[in-house]
Amino acid sequence: MYDGLSDKSVIKPGSEVVDIIDSEDSVKAVLADGTHEEGDLVLGVDGVHSLVRRLMWRNANTSVPGTITAQEKKSLYADYTLLLGFSKTTADMSQSDLTATHHDGKSYLVIGGKEYTFWFVFFKIKRTHWPAMKRWTQADAEKYAASCMDNPISETQVFGELWKTAVRYELVNVEEGLFKHMFFGRIVLAGDAVHKMTPNVGLGGNSAMESVVVLTNLLHKAVKEHPYGKPDRAALQKLLTEYQTKRRTRVQEVIDFSKLATKMQAWETTWYKVLSRVVPFLPDDSFAKQASALFKAAPKLDFVPVPGNPQGTVKWDDEVAETQTEKANSRPTSGTKAGSIVSWTTAPLLSMCVLVSFFYMVQGAKVMGGSQTAANV
Repeated sequence: MYDGLSDKSVIKPGSEVVDIIDSEDSVKAVLADGTHEEGDLVLGVDGVHSLVRRLMWRNANTSVPGTITAQEKKSLYADYTLLLGFSKTTADMSQSDLTATHHDGKSYLVIGGKEYTFWFVFFKIKRTHWPAMKRWTQADAEKYAASCMDNPISETQVFGELWKTAVRYELVNVEEGLFKHMFFGRIVLAGDAVHKMTPNVGLGGNSAMESVVVLTNLLHKAVKEHPYGKPDRAALQKLLTEYQTKRRTRVQEVIDFSKLATKMQAWETTWYKVLSRVVPFLPDDSFAKQASALFKAAPKLDFVPVPGNPQGTVKWDDEVAETQTEKANSRPTSGTKAGSIVSWTTAPLLSMCVLVSFFYMVQGAKVMGGSQTAANV
């Protein structure tokens, strides 16, 4: 993206923001070197430990006391901690497999590569809220690693073999949460700074880009509609409110989807353990259908044409021309009835899968002490 910029002078790497001053007509970002940048909007995409978010909270409660409550600040919490790192890939390791292994209260994700193998170990912990989350040390990481040295991570390896060749590792919190206020004044947030999810499905970065896309579409529309090409404060507040409304529902769906994957893989409760055993009995395309239902609703830049008009198996929601009137006037079809029949017949089938998987879970636990799934990547 940086290489594609026509004017790279607008990017100032290494510039540390120390304060944000919001006013009626503009906003200033004060930098550590004493200079400042002034504009119409500050977009904070600076991660889960966001300074921009803290400054926005300060400005909000200074201007309108009580805007950001203690309860909202506690929206960020952690139910898991993550030991992540990478090791040298040895001759007996796969260079192309992605393996997910389930254990009680923890799970493993191992991604093989030609030179390095990347691994992620999720541990269930007692829930902690911001700002009381612990900052983990290398000693903590080694202690957690020692607790699972003999855990299988594939049919032929245990975790201790990866740990012996570890090049780098770190123990971090797996934060989750969606803050009520995504903006205040001329400060707006996106990404982990305002909507944080577990990384098991890998949708955190995508969600950040989606938020920026929605905000960009709204800004582009407002600039075109404003007679002077520059929205005033009232227009800016209106579009930021729309941005917040649009993103909250969508992001919550992604957070819930990611949370489900984390809980199932770590067998958080007996229910999730049984549920993880049900999945292999479902049709091969079950996960793809659920995931595509989520993915196809993603926004895109509505003022930039898509080159080549690519067509996929599943259409994006904005490509489906279906009005509410057409839905109301459409008559039931055999397809609709079939859907109802499927919903009725799926229930006993799912129940049978649960019973069979529960028996398999009990027997399998005696043999291996964990469960794994693998995919070639």
